[in-house]
Amino acid sequence: FQYVETIHHCLRDGGVWINYGPLLYHFAEMHGEVSVELCLDDLISIIKQYGFELRHNELKECNYTGNAKSMLKVTYTNAFFTAVKLPKAASNAPSAST
Repeated sequence: FQYVETIHHCLRDGGVWINYGPLLYHFAEMHGEVSVELCLDDLISIIKQYGFELRHNELKECNYTGNAKSMLKVTYTNAFFTAVKLPKAASNAPSAST
């Protein structure tokens, strides 16, 4: 969960993480790479464990690419959420060694 830890480290207390994108796991199909592929509910649970308070959470359809002259269109279902970094006293974020 390095990216969650990195975002937690980069934000100040009260800072807002705004996420808008699909849950694409780029290393999922790569030989020799470790990829933990979480569903959105599990990801939200991890985000909360790292000391964030979820303020908004919804799924939004988004056209990724397409050709107006054909019937080809790629649409993703994006995870759109905002999460606020809680102050350390209110947070139960795991230590960097976990």
